[in-house]
Amino acid sequence: MRSLGSFLLAVAAATVVVLVGWFLIRGGDGLFKTETHTSTVSIVEQIKLVAKLQTVEYHGTTTVRKNKEHAFGKSSVLYLAEGKVAASVDLEQMQIQVLDGGAPRKVRLKLPDVVVDDPVVKRFEILMSCESFVAPELTDAERNSLHQEILGRLKLSAQEDGIRAKARKQAEDYLRTFLAALGYAVEFA
Repeated sequence: MRSLGSFLLAVAAATVVVLVGWFLIRGGDGLFKTETHTSTVSIVEQIKLVAKLQTVEYHGTTTVRKNKEHAFGKSSVLYLAEGKVAASVDLEQMQIQVLDGGAPRKVRLKLPDVVVDDPVVKRFEILMSCESFVAPELTDAERNSLHQEILGRLKLSAQEDGIRAKARKQAEDYLRTFLAALGYAVEFA
């Protein structure tokens, strides 16, 4: 009698295990059915949490040479600079439209223009070569002019290297991945 009771208890336990496994294998159908609802407001808030998305940095080195005549002869001034330029997309300025209905769920995004920041000089040197034994002093205006020219060249180099297109592509890739995790397909306008 005791073995019949143990047998029935084992059959009951096995039945429970099979039923629980069946509900779990069915992927959420039945008693364990779940649905994910993400509201439009929630999506917009989550995207804007990363308000200014810095996507690309360009690092470069450039030089400017200026010739200067003075009372003792001629001099050449070589201004060397190493710096970086950052490009970013401000997601607070992005237009977001959640398209209702249909499968898959879709979001239409219109990104603002990529902003290329002013360069930041990390290191610079001024070298001078003279025909005479006396090197002329650079005025503040001359130093500022050299510095401004260097900044302009760094920014131009970054733009010629395609910093805007790279920043936009990285922002789009990030948003596609982020929204796909929430179950949305993305269209860019």
